[in-house]
Amino acid sequence: MRNLAVTFRFLALLAAIAAVSCAVPRTAAAQDTLEVSKARIRWLPGELPLAGYMELHNTGARRRVLTGAACDWFGKVMIHESVTEDGQSHMLMREQVVIAPGATLSFAPGGLHLMLMARQKPVQVGERIPVTLQFADGSEQTVTFAVQGATTS
Repeated sequence: MRNLAVTFRFLALLAAIAAVSCAVPRTAAAQDTLEVSKARIRWLPGELPLAGYMELHNTGARRRVLTGAACDWFGKVMIHESVTEDGQSHMLMREQVVIAPGATLSFAPGGLHLMLMARQKPVQVGERIPVTLQFADGSEQTVTFAVQGATTS
């Protein structure tokens, strides 16, 4: 009988701990959100690499660090930045980009972009392609990119 009373007290303690943990506010990490808008891919013919553009708005209280992206439609997706140095334009691969709290980071022609390489299937204007953004904290966010014509900015 004594063991049964100890067991019930232990279960009551576990229930109390569970109730308190459910009442605790969500952590800052769980409250942080990243809004993605204007997600688009600029279409080019043949097997040329494509570029993905978007705006990332950090509505959370902590910085977000984008470390990469993945997409089943492409064998490789990398973060690139177009830069001009000494009169020469070229692209640099970026290992990560930081979006500060409250800030908006634009991926746009002539700047940051996702480089989508090694098409796994044909891509046509008008298609909608899911791309999974990957973050340093291990989280991921899937965004649908609209494929637009080559002359669309």
